[in-house]
Amino acid sequence: MLIFIFILIAVIFVGIQQADKNEFYSDYCGRKQTTSINGIFVILVFFRHAAQYLSLDDALSSPFVTLNRYLGQLIVVTFLFYSGYGMTESIKKKGSDYVKSIPAKRFFRIWYHFAIAVTLFVIWNLIFGRKLPVSKTLLAYTGWSSIGNSNWYMLVSFVFYIAMFISFIHYFQKIKVRRGCSDLASGFRIYSLRAQNGYAYLLL
Repeated sequence: MLIFIFILIAVIFVGIQQADKNEFYSDYCGRKQTTSINGIFVILVFFRHAAQYLSLDDALSSPFVTLNRYLGQLIVVTFLFYSGYGMTESIKKKGSDYVKSIPAKRFFRIWYHFAIAVTLFVIWNLIFGRKLPVSKTLLAYTGWSSIGNSNWYMLVSFVFYIAMFISFIHYFQKIKVRRGCSDLASGFRIYSLRAQNGYAYLLL
């Protein structure tokens, strides 16, 4: 696994540019920059899942094991942060039209691909004769439970999209209505994530 560390370092430093003296890069949260940063964490996510199928008892794997334990679930924080930032900026620029598009263009699009993945796991379990409760299978399509697939991050994403939509759907109405919707969405988000599992709750 030590080679993975070298690969990660190489990816981080490839194409790196030093800022000029007394110069500030104002587009530090632009799409190009955030995509590059997320790419680094995609590699970390891949390494983490790959490590589940490898033996990490040797001394050369120690640096990766230490890094993996130190970062924990924080390796996905940038995805949530940049997604929320990008959506907020889009709402500032496009207003209610963008908010109204969240269910179809954001929520359903990501859920559609997730549902395909869950269906493949359903088929996989059927092929190997594993009987699954109907309730657990249906909840797997929401991210609330798992039938072998990764689910907690998807649940977080779904809840955040719902919270974003509820919080801003009345953006142009009275401030009290906006605050009420925001409080309701935040309460629902905290309850859902805390009830589901510790990983999701800690990301708040």
